Amino acid sequence: MYSRALEQLVFDPEITQKMILLAGPRQVGKTTLAQKWLGEKAVNLYYNWDDEKVRREFRHDPHFFESQARQSGPHAKIVFDEIHKIPRWKTILKGYYDTFKKDFRFFVTGSARLDLFQRSGDSMLGRYHLLHLAPLIPHELEKKTIRAYTSPTDLSQLEKPPLSQNSIEVLLEFSGFPDMVQKATHRSLNLWHREYTQRVIREDLRDLTRIADLTRGEAFFDLLPTKIGSPLSFNSLREDMLCSYDAVKTIIQAFEKLSVIFLVRPFSKKIKNSLSKEPKLYFYDWTHVPDTGARFENFLAMQLKAYCDFVTDGGWAQMDLFYLRDKQKNEVDFLLTHNFKPVLLVEAKAGSNTDNRTLEHFSKQLGPIPSICVTEKEGVYKKLGEKSWLVSANRFFNLLWY
Repeated sequence: MYSRALEQLVFDPEITQKMILLAGPRQVGKTTLAQKWLGEKAVNLYYNWDDEKVRREFRHDPHFFESQARQSGPHAKIVFDEIHKIPRWKTILKGYYDTFKKDFRFFVTGSARLDLFQRSGDSMLGRYHLLHLAPLIPHELEKKTIRAYTSPTDLSQLEKPPLSQNSIEVLLEFSGFPDMVQKATHRSLNLWHREYTQRVIREDLRDLTRIADLTRGEAFFDLLPTKIGSPLSFNSLREDMLCSYDAVKTIIQAFEKLSVIFLVRPFSKKIKNSLSKEPKLYFYDWTHVPDTGARFENFLAMQLKAYCDFVTDGGWAQMDLFYLRDKQKNEVDFLLTHNFKPVLLVEAKAGSNTDNRTLEHFSKQLGPIPSICVTEKEGVYKKLGEKSWLVSANRFFNLLWY
C-alpha cells in the first residue's frame, strides 16, 4: 500500500467537516484511500453500489446505513462507493448530508462524473469538498512524505538531490496505477489493458452515457494514442471515423467524464496570434501511448495535472494547466498559471537538446517567467539562461513536491 499525497487533505479537519467527494479513474486507489479514511474498526460502514446487497437494502430503506452508523458512536464515518450509478444520486447525497451532517461524516468515491456537482447550481454549495486522486507520482512510489503546497517558481528546489531514476522508468513503463506498479510485468500490463478497456467501453460507456454505438467507442479508443502531443482536431477525427462532428464531441466528452483522458487547453491571454480553440489530449494511463516521446510528454502532463489538482483541491491557490501555440506554430508543451497568472513554462524534451528559443519567445511575452526543459535522461542539470533550465525529470519533480 502506498501513502498518497492526497491523504493530508483527506484527514485535514478543514476538509473533513464537509462531505468529501473523491473522483478519479478506475483502479487508481480511490477505494483503498476511502477505507484508510474509515479506519480498521469501521469497515462495516463501507457501502459499494456495485454490490447487489447494498442496492437491495437501499431500495428497501434509503437510510439503511443509519442503525449501523449510530452503533459505531458519535461522528461515525461512512463511505459510499460508486453511488453515482443510481438515479438521482446528487439529490440523494444532498438529503443525506442535510439530514445527518451533525451525526456522521461522509466520503463519496466515483468516476469524474462527481465533477457534475460543480455544474449543478448552488444546491450543494458549502456542503462538500471535491478531491481528485491521480495515478502515482514518483514521490509516492519512493514513499516520501508530501508535506504541503510549494510554489513551482521556487527554483532553489532544483538543487535538492534528485529522485531515483528507477522510479521514473518504472512509472513510464508500467503506468501509475498501484496494482500495475506492484506487479511490474508486461504480461500483467497487457492483461490489465485488455480488461480495463473492456470495462470502460462495455460497462462505463454504456451505463454512464447515452452512447449506444460501443464498437465506434472502441475504435475511438484505439485511435486516440496517435493524437497525443498535437492539438486535437475534431474535424480530423470526424474524417478518420466517418461520423459527425457532434458524435466526436460526445465521445471525447464521455471519455473525459470517465477519467480515461483529460484535455489541456491553449492559453491565449497576452499571446500574439495565439490559437484559442483546439485542446491537447492525454491519457491518465500513459502506457496506452506506444511512441516513447509522446508517452514521456503524456507522463509529464499527468504529473503537472496531479500537482495542479492537489493545490486547487487543498484551497492554497487556483492552479491550472495550459499549453501555448500561435499561428506561426511556435509551441510550448505546458504553462502553469497561479490564480490565473502565468508562472512557469515547461517543455518535454527528447534527450538533452538545449534549443530553448521557443521557450524564450513565450517567456518574454508572459513576464518574463521561468522556463524549464524536462528530459527523461538522467543526470542533466544545465542553466540555459537567466530563468531557463534543462533538467532531468527525476530532479524536476522536486520543484512540485517536497
